[in-house]
Amino acid sequence: MNLILSKKFLGEKFVCKYDCTALILISAGCATIVLNANTSPVKYTPEESVDLLSSPRTLCFFAFGIIYFISMLLLIRCYLAKLRLFENDVDYFDEVRKGRDSDY
Repeated sequence: MNLILSKKFLGEKFVCKYDCTALILISAGCATIVLNANTSPVKYTPEESVDLLSSPRTLCFFAFGIIYFISMLLLIRCYLAKLRLFENDVDYFDEVRKGRDSDY
């Protein structure tokens, strides 16, 4: 639906290479989630809930999630530092070229 709306109201072009790939991946992901969904309601006692939340599998999941989140923050900082370096290089290039005739 987003593809149709963006094409109609925003005038975006349909690029088969990218848009079809995105549609296939999104549809496969949605279908996987629906097929793996638990359809029967499950009730847990408070003791079972504590046992499930303190199980090694759950703790590993949360630890991996936190480590992944922190690594993404560090990666973003690294990218931003490289972007600032690139901006400084461009500014330096412009300053050097300013003294010469404009041939670029």
